[in-house]
Amino acid sequence: MRLSPESQIVQSAMEKNLPIQNKNFTSEEIRRFSNIVMENNCHYYASDFLGVNKEKNLNAVEELIQHALAIFHTLHISTDGHFYAVYRCTPQNLIFKDWKISELACAYMLVKGNPSDLRGIAKQQSVFINEMLRHMKSLRAVRPV
Repeated sequence: MRLSPESQIVQSAMEKNLPIQNKNFTSEEIRRFSNIVMENNCHYYASDFLGVNKEKNLNAVEELIQHALAIFHTLHISTDGHFYAVYRCTPQNLIFKDWKISELACAYMLVKGNPSDLRGIAKQQSVFINEMLRHMKSLRAVRPV
């Protein structure tokens, strides 16, 4: 996967051992990256979405991200605006790679099976849509429009 220009900036900072956690966002590059991520509706950290222990199970996050990226590829959906590699710091000052992801990326991280199996992906999409519609119908029953 080719990194976005914003991800390349972060990667370059990591390679040069520059601080990348800047709570004041004084660096113009960090501010620009943050704005791009938020404008693209990437509101979720993959590790938080998956409920992963950031000190033990980071490989699981990377595997599911790669799985979701493969599904995007199979479905010919552009990954732009859905996946951004970021680096975070734990309270113990452990820096780790994470991902800012969109809601669509979250959904495809939950899809199981072969990411190149279009029929299997379509079947799971149908299940997700049916569950969503059932949920929406139950909300309407509680709160009439």
